[in-house]
Amino acid sequence: MTLEQLLNEKAPFLIEEALQALSRAHLKHYEEEGAAKRKAQMQALYELTAESIKMRDLSKLLDYVQEAATSYYKDGFDLHEIQMAFNVLEEVVWKNALKELPASQYADALGLISTALGAGKDTLATTYVNLASSRKMPSLDLSELFTGTEGRN
Repeated sequence: MTLEQLLNEKAPFLIEEALQALSRAHLKHYEEEGAAKRKAQMQALYELTAESIKMRDLSKLLDYVQEAATSYYKDGFDLHEIQMAFNVLEEVVWKNALKELPASQYADALGLISTALGAGKDTLATTYVNLASSRKMPSLDLSELFTGTEGRN
C-alpha cells in the first residue's frame, strides 16, 4: 500500500477518527456550529490534503485555507481552535500511515503529510494574524503608571 492508496481507501475512517479527536478537545466554536458543518469542513480539509499529496501541488489546499481562515476569523474562532483541526488530522494520518505502510515508505509518507498540512497551518496562521493585526486596537493609557508618556497618545 502507498500513502495515496491509504488516503483514498481509508478516507471515511480517517475523517471520522479526526472528528472524534476534535470533539474530545471540546472547542467552543466547533461545538456551537454542529456536527454536520464540522464534518463537512474536516472532509474538505482531508480531501484537499489528499489531492495536494497526490498531485504534489498545494495551491488548492492553500487557497481553501486562506478562505477558511478569513471566514473563521470573522466568525470569532480563536486561532488555536482552527489549528486543532489540522493537528488532529495530521496525527490521525501519521498514526495510520505508520500502521499500514511498510517502514521503507515512512520518511516519504510522513514528509508529504507534514509538508502539506504544515503549509496549510502556516497559511492559516499568516492569514489569521494579518487579519487580526489590520484591526485598529485601542492602546492602553499608561500615563498614570510611567513618566515620559506626556503627549504620546
